[in-house]
Amino acid sequence: MDVQAYTEVLGREECLRLLAAVPVGWLAYCDGGDPEVVPVNFVLDGDEVVVRSGYGGKLAAAARGAVMALAVSELDTSARTGWSVVVRGPARLVEDTDPDAGAWLAAPSPWAPGEKEFAVVVRAAEVTGRRLARP
Repeated sequence: MDVQAYTEVLGREECLRLLAAVPVGWLAYCDGGDPEVVPVNFVLDGDEVVVRSGYGGKLAAAARGAVMALAVSELDTSARTGWSVVVRGPARLVEDTDPDAGAWLAAPSPWAPGEKEFAVVVRAAEVTGRRLARP
């Protein structure tokens, strides 16, 4: 007999704990009115998500203060369980010339090749999460 799965809504602190435990997520933003979703490595700094970036769509979106979302998850396909967390909030651009940029530009170390001289910082204004589990 299959044990029935249930969905648990996660609180903010649990969501932030899970978010800090994974190095890669999916960053969503609008570029010229069109939605874009790209994989990024990131770090969590308090209530802010930090992503290194070079020139491109996410940098332009951050420069104009666009709202972005970062989604992370962990799944066990054989058990049909897992969790997901989504962070939403306004983004800002931090340049390497900014006097407060040192910590943000020190990490995360970009996985993707190319110059990544900027930090895109997304404030976690809204944090939501769910866990699909079995008793």
